Amino acid sequence: MALPGVAFNPKKNLTYARSITAAQVNATTPVGFASGGTACAVYNSGPNDVLFAAYLNSAGAPTLVFPVDAGPPAGSVGHVVPKGARVVIQIPANADSFAAIGSAAGPALIYVQRGEGLS
Repeated sequence: MALPGVAFNPKKNLTYARSITAAQVNATTPVGFASGGTACAVYNSGPNDVLFAAYLNSAGAPTLVFPVDAGPPAGSVGHVVPKGARVVIQIPANADSFAAIGSAAGPALIYVQRGEGLS
């Protein structure tokens, strides 16, 4: 388990890139992603925010809906990665896939690394 304040350490030294639009994009079992740690560093190089989630493919991909202001507000699965930002997200240890959706048509190119640590 990654501890707060522990520097992010990529495992297997693999980076995955996906072009994200306003429609959900799944990266289903990319080679090497399944066994790489309990965190993901996600860099969003695009002009739009992105909603990201890691999942176990055999359990089915989550349905991602970008959060919007509503009354009452409804929670959305995933983590928002702001445009131009890099975030480190805790993910399930058994995750072997990831999915993302953009806040607008985009595209936004994201880069994903799996590893340990939170900063």
